[in-house]
This record gives sequence, C-alpha cells and structure tokens, in this order.
Amino acid sequence: MDRSRRAQRARPVPRTIWIWAITLSLIDLALMLGFVAHIAARRYDALGFFSYWRWHGEQDRSFLEILGATQLVAAAVLLLILTRRRTQASVYSAWALLFVVMAVDDLAELHERGSRYLRTTFDLPAPMGLRPDDVGELLTWAALGLVPLVLLVVTHRASSSEARRNSWNLAGLVLILVAFAVGLDMVYIMVRDGLDWIYLATLVMLESGGELVAMTLILLFVLSHFLRDKAAAAGSAGLASGESGDGHSGGDGHSK
Repeated sequence: MDRSRRAQRARPVPRTIWIWAITLSLIDLALMLGFVAHIAARRYDALGFFSYWRWHGEQDRSFLEILGATQLVAAAVLLLILTRRRTQASVYSAWALLFVVMAVDDLAELHERGSRYLRTTFDLPAPMGLRPDDVGELLTWAALGLVPLVLLVVTHRASSSEARRNSWNLAGLVLILVAFAVGLDMVYIMVRDGLDWIYLATLVMLESGGELVAMTLILLFVLSHFLRDKAAAAGSAGLASGESGDGHSGGDGHSK
C-alpha cells in the first residue's frame, strides 16, 4: 500500500457528512414526491399546490433541475478549493469545469438551443426511432463535453495517485448520471408511442430521480473528501501548534 493510500485511510470520514447525506436525501425525496403529486394532478385535472409546472422534473428549470445544477456547482467549488489545497491535484479542476458546463447546460438549455441550430442548418439523421432533435442534442452534448474531457485526460496523468483514484470514482458517478440522463431518455423516446401513460410516467420519474440521486452522490463524494481534508489540515495545524508550545516551554525551563 502506497503512502497516499495510507494517508487517505488515516483521515476518517467526518460525522458531518452523514448529516449532509440525510438532509440532501430528504430534499431529494420531497421533490420526487412532489413530482409524483404533479403527475397525478395533471392526470386527473386537479388544481392545487402541486399543479405548478416547476414540480415536473422533466421541465427546464424545474425544482429538480435547479437543485441538481446547484449540487453540481457546489461540487465544482469544493473541487477548486481542493485543487488549491493539494499538490498534484489538477484533475479536480478539470472535473470542476465539467460540472459547471453540465449545470449551465441544464439551466441555459444549451443542448436544446444547439439542437435547433443543427436541425435547421444540417439534414440530421433519425436512427433507431430517434428524432433529428434528439440527434442534435446528443451532438451538442458531445461538443460541450469535448474540452473538459480533453482536460480530464491531460490533468489525470499529471495528478497524484490519490487524485487519480478519486477521479475514477467521479467518472463512475458521472456514468451513472449519464445512464439516467441520456440512456433512459433515449429509451423513453423509442418506446413512448407504444406504452400506456403509467409506464411512460414511471420512466420519466425514474430518469429524473436517477439524475438527481446521481448528482447528490457526486456532491456527497466531493464533500466527504473536502471535509476529510479540512479535518486533516486542522489536526496538522493543532499538532504543529502543540509542538511549538512544547518547544517554548522547554526553552523556558532550561533558562531557569
């Protein structure tokens, strides 16, 4: 076992992370229940608090989308702080850039805008039951992620073994996010004409809920390392202060 891995295991996960995990999980659950109530309200033409359009998780700038984007931006800020605190951790800054791009894309509807431009400019194909709009969105996502992905490859090679290990963990969490955001979305598009509304609603809620949970896990993973690093820094500062105090005390005793 190398030194960086021993150092990482020596830093226990602060109890604060469990408070954050419970709090964020409850918020996720509340928004998903609101989404379910909104679907039911629309289905049965019910008016009320949950008929408000922002409860629909698939709508742009819905409550779910805003929370997810906020979590990605928060994770990006923490990663930038970790980049400054640690040596050979430049890969964290590349992940921060990717998360900011993902958040801005969601809130500013960049992939929808890009899709409209590509659809009106080029003759886009429509394979496997997809629409030209869907192909345009996929191409826009690929274009938006190109620069962050190149930076990830470059900075990954220049980072420490611990940072690379955390980078692989982040990659796994992002793959889970992509599986829900893109994979289930494509499944919904291909089967929507042949399924009853209850199954389509279930697919939509699984997609939105899966995305939100994945973004919550990303934030919790980054936050756990941030809190662990902060606790380790505080412990090192306290140890250094104690050693300095012992040195001064010893010097005073010698002078007497």
